[in-house]
Order: sequence, then C-alpha cells, then structure tokens
Amino acid sequence: MSKRFSRGVALAGLSSAVFCASSLTPAHAATTYWRFDNYQRGCLTASTSTSAVFEGPCRSDSTAQQWRWATSDAWDMKMLVNRATGRCLTTDFASSAEKANAVWQGVCDTDDRGKQWRFEYRQDTHGFLHTVWGTQARTSPTAGAVYTDDRTVTGFSDNYYAWSASTSTV
Repeated sequence: MSKRFSRGVALAGLSSAVFCASSLTPAHAATTYWRFDNYQRGCLTASTSTSAVFEGPCRSDSTAQQWRWATSDAWDMKMLVNRATGRCLTTDFASSAEKANAVWQGVCDTDDRGKQWRFEYRQDTHGFLHTVWGTQARTSPTAGAVYTDDRTVTGFSDNYYAWSASTSTV
C-alpha cells in the first residue's frame, strides 16, 4: 500500500469518526422547576385543558404546578413556562394597577411584556411575583382566581401576594 493511499484511508476514517461523533445526541442539562405556594391560599396552577391559571391545592407530583424560568429580552424579567403545558404565565395592564388584571397562560413570546416576571424574596420564607408594570401576582379572597395589581394600593393583605418558592430538578 502506498503512503498516499494510506493517508487517504486515514483521512476517510477520521471524517467518518467526526461525522459519527457529531451525530450523537449530547447529554441534556437538568431543568429546575419552581413551585409557587401562596401564603393565603394554594399553589399557582396551570389548567391543562384551557388557558386558565388558578390557585389549587398543592401537589408535589403535579407538573401543572411546576414552572421554569426562560430568558426574556427585558431587564431582569424572565418568562415563566409551565411544565405540563409549555405555555407562559401571562397578564396584562388592562385594568390599571389599582384593579385586578387577569392572569392566564399563553404562547411564549419574548416581545410580549405581559409574559415578563421576576420573583423577589421579601423574607426568608416568601416573596412576590412582579410584572414589568410594577404589579404583583395575588390570589383572590374567593377561592381559585389569580390576578395582578399593585399590592400597595389595593387594600388586600400581603398574604394574598406572598408566595413561597420551592424547586425541583428534573
């Protein structure tokens, strides 16, 4: 075998090895999911059949109560993506800061200001879910509903705005 031929075989073998190695699926990094448990009521829950978001009894095995942070283009704000539905926590500013604004889940879109959130710990045990408009997520005095408004002007107890956060890695 000539040197020229053996180099060609070696290069062919090397390119096959590179092709095979590049076609392998890389290991996926673990994902951290957050569960938000309201101080006054239950856990932040996404409906798996509608766009509704509500507070429900906390269940450690419920993927509808597991949320992950996804990058957004806004300052320190990020999108919250539900594990069960793949949709993002969403609100609007239609009712102003003083009145209840709806909360639901929708298609994730980094350009949609209503999908930008941050969680700020206020004490060791709980914090507030803030929107880009300076409002905070809260539960309702009547069971089930979740809204956003400015906790400093509504007259509701901070307990309705306070969420404890726990994480799990999958």
